Amino acid sequence: MRMKRFMLKDSKTLILAIAIVVVFAPSASAYNLEEYYPLHQGNSWTYSVIEDGDIFEETVRIEGKEIIEGVETVRMVDVEDEDEDENDYRCVAIDSEGIKEYKYFDAELNGDSEYEIPDPPKLIFPNIEIGENKKYSINLIAYDLEGAKTGERSSESGQILLDSVEDLEVPAGKFRDCLKFSSISEWKEPDGSFDRDDCTIWLAPGVGKIKEFCFNIEYDAEAEETSTESEIYELISAVVDGVKIEPK
Repeated sequence: MRMKRFMLKDSKTLILAIAIVVVFAPSASAYNLEEYYPLHQGNSWTYSVIEDGDIFEETVRIEGKEIIEGVETVRMVDVEDEDEDENDYRCVAIDSEGIKEYKYFDAELNGDSEYEIPDPPKLIFPNIEIGENKKYSINLIAYDLEGAKTGERSSESGQILLDSVEDLEVPAGKFRDCLKFSSISEWKEPDGSFDRDDCTIWLAPGVGKIKEFCFNIEYDAEAEETSTESEIYELISAVVDGVKIEPK
């Protein structure tokens, strides 16, 4: 009888331990975004862009670092014109939750260069399972180039869903097992104006973003006007960790 009682107690302990592991261990089916978007210095991606009928190319490159609130981030610089001295950039970093944005610098925001800090940092590509939907809510705080706060520009809320894993062909080539995300982001101003983006984004493993389609609707409360636009990005070529990716 003593042996039976000991075995029963030991079995309960084992079951409890298993339950704790199941509850607290990270999901094995969640995708690690660090494996899908290599954010290393020197990496670059060139896209063909169609924006409301206009066609041009845009290059995004990893160039430089910044420490923001104690976190080391890398700069993702948007280059639309190689002759420009200043270009927009975002400061991003990866942690256990996924890829986050810590700063957005706009070279010509309302005619003057300034930047915005999302509070808290914006989770743009979460470590996520298929069918899982991540929501967020942040404030965007604006600063001038001297670092002086110019006010709280807007609030932003949104969600991002991992729809599926699929193969996709773009001008740069064919890519297998791409993560297909659907995201919605909405900015609200104190006067009732708002700006909403509905996007579908594909990330290829070990490469990064290979395609993005966005539809934007913007409402100006003062003018009582609504405008819409659409954008399509497709990867033409890339250099990722020293490897060139281009059509064969």
